Amino acid sequence: MTSQTSRTLEAVARIISLMLCASVSYAQGPTGEYQATKGSPTEPLFVVCRAEVPAHHTAYLSAAFVAHPISRAQKEFRKLVTAQYGAVGQVPCAGPFYGAVVKSIVQQWKDEARATNTVIVETDWAPSIATVVAPLNTITAAR
Repeated sequence: MTSQTSRTLEAVARIISLMLCASVSYAQGPTGEYQATKGSPTEPLFVVCRAEVPAHHTAYLSAAFVAHPISRAQKEFRKLVTAQYGAVGQVPCAGPFYGAVVKSIVQQWKDEARATNTVIVETDWAPSIATVVAPLNTITAAR
């Protein structure tokens, strides 16, 4: 291999390395955590959480929100519901999804609750780390 070819290959390798570093840097937030997948510029991807309080036969739904990491939001919702309503069973969170999918998941949760005589309470709660919050009744079903 000639020295010219070698220098060209080294330059290409440096460029590829810089591009990869830039893309990883772009995907990470200021704390080094990867950001949640973004929706279209006009429609964000939402998360919604449900907390069940078996002693009251009640399930509480959060507002739809955009936040990362989801596990932090889930812990915050569990803490809030436990403090206000009592011991919490499961706290599943679904997302990030487009509004239509979130609306479908919430409807499935409501149907499951009806089948077990569990009361559903829609709250306006969103985690402190949320960047966008939307009450469930404002999420559009069309995509």
